[in-house]
Order: sequence, then C-alpha cells, then structure tokens
Amino acid sequence: MRILRLIRAGFVVNVKMLVASKFFLLIAVVQPVIFATIAFYMFRSGGRPGTLLYVSLGAGMMGVWSTTLFASGGMIQWQRWQGTLELGVASPVDLPLIYLPFCLANTFTGAYALLATLVWGRVLFGVPLHFAHPWAFAIALPTVVISLALFGLLLASTFVLYRNANAMSNLLEYPVWIASG
Repeated sequence: MRILRLIRAGFVVNVKMLVASKFFLLIAVVQPVIFATIAFYMFRSGGRPGTLLYVSLGAGMMGVWSTTLFASGGMIQWQRWQGTLELGVASPVDLPLIYLPFCLANTFTGAYALLATLVWGRVLFGVPLHFAHPWAFAIALPTVVISLALFGLLLASTFVLYRNANAMSNLLEYPVWIASG
C-alpha cells in the first residue's frame, strides 16, 4: 500500500508540474498538431491510398515520444538543478520506485498529443475515427503508454550517468521518428 501511495503522489505532483510548464504544453499539444497539419497536407497532395487516421495517430505518437524523451531526460536535469537528485538516490525506497511515477506522468502528459491530433484531424480535416478493431486499439493504447513510461524510466536511469542529458534527448528524438516512419 505504501508503494502505491508513493507512485500516486509522485504521479500527481509531476502531472501538476508538467501542466504548468509551457514548454511541455508546447511539446505535448502544439507541436504534434503542427506536425499533423503538415502531414495531412502532404498525405492529401501525394495521392497515396490510405486513411488520414494513420497520419493523425503517427503525429500523436511523435508527440508522446517527444514528451517522454524530453521529460525523462529533463527530469534528471531538474533534479540536479534543484539539488534533489541526491535525496532521491539516497532515499530508503528503491530508486526505480522514486522515478517511475515521474515517468508515468511524463508519458501520460504526452498522451495529450495523441488526443490533440485525433481531435484536430476530426475537427479540421474531417478524419473519420473508425477503428477497424476498437477493442484492440483500446488495449494497445494504454499498453504503449505504459511501455513508453517504462522506457522513459530506463532513459532516466541512463541519463543519471551523463551531465548533458538534454543533448542526449535531442540525439535520440529524430532517429526514432525516421525509423518509425
């Protein structure tokens, strides 16, 4: 019960911090909408058969990845700047349990990107939200969010070793975008 309380408290605190940050609102909402708009126009002018729903989902996942990557890398930097990284490392609770709620909150905040691009595509471009397998989508979406949060935890633990975690975040963002299409 103590562990669940720790995860919940860390999650709530970090969601409040991220929602108050204009930088993360830019990454989670504005940037994916801009990418989705560009992708919609490119997709339409290309004449390639397919659905615009994939474009919307792809732009949303780009936002989820960016938020996870920058928030997990930035989390370690912020902890360093605030002088609380040492407290987290020296606490009696295992280190992954301290940073897991932060990574969950980072990825949860990034899920706004997915929602924003789906709503943007529906309202502005008339993208039909007809999922071929709605139950599979409903299961896959939280699975992807949780797996990205766990990957963010892995990144955060790796970023502890490097003083320039933000530069590492910049390095990792675009190759994943290119590799995933």
